[in-house]
Amino acid sequence: MKKSIKKVSLAAVISILALILVWLYSFIAAPNDIIGFIILNFFMILPLVFLLCGIIIGLSGYKAVLFYPVVTTCGSVLVNYLSHGIFGLNTELWLLILFSLVPSLLGTSLGMLIFHFRNKKKSEQVHLN
Repeated sequence: MKKSIKKVSLAAVISILALILVWLYSFIAAPNDIIGFIILNFFMILPLVFLLCGIIIGLSGYKAVLFYPVVTTCGSVLVNYLSHGIFGLNTELWLLILFSLVPSLLGTSLGMLIFHFRNKKKSEQVHLN
């Protein structure tokens, strides 16, 4: 039980750190690098981080994992707002939500499925013995 709490905490911290690093990098990026910054971070790096951390969080088996996609989506929109103004440089809000909500949902769903099948196998082995 303690082991899964540590994994969930680690995955949540990694997600938060990724959002903070993207926000801090926005101050370093040159004005002509903004489009590349948005494409690289909001449509490649953050979705991958959200997917992998969602799998880790989904493997914990807690019901609170359902809040993870909502939190990552709100965090992604907030970071975009803080770094580029009200919806970024022509970054559509629905597109930003799509690229943060879908990977988080896929990751948590996949992690929950793996957790369910793993526990199902363990319970079948116990009944056989």
